[in-house]
Amino acid sequence: MAVSPNGLWLAYASASRGEKNEIWVRPYGREGAAVRVSPDGGVEPVWARDGRELFYLETNRVMSVAVDTRAGFNFKPAALLFEGQFTRSSQPPSYDIAPDGRFLFLRAPSPSSPSPITVVLNWMSR
Repeated sequence: MAVSPNGLWLAYASASRGEKNEIWVRPYGREGAAVRVSPDGGVEPVWARDGRELFYLETNRVMSVAVDTRAGFNFKPAALLFEGQFTRSSQPPSYDIAPDGRFLFLRAPSPSSPSPITVVLNWMSR
């Protein structure tokens, strides 16, 4: 689940009647119907910092939905941003968007070249 930056909308993944997860958006803290924004499945919704875009994962695809919330909730069809093999965490979302708009992911390690892990100890000590 993800609350929009303006605090008015809640994006979430939900499956109905045993079907695959889809991304839905509904008013947050007030009455209103939910709207499905993903046409072919989706999980882990994340809002852009400015609230004008909603991102989600569709298998190994990162999708983007342009959003306009000035007069209700209006959106454009989902568009593919990029594809890749990403590590999914047990606590969604497993990615985020930096303030400058860059995506932050854990990339799945390759069996031929595993990624190093850095462990920082006593990080609070001076």
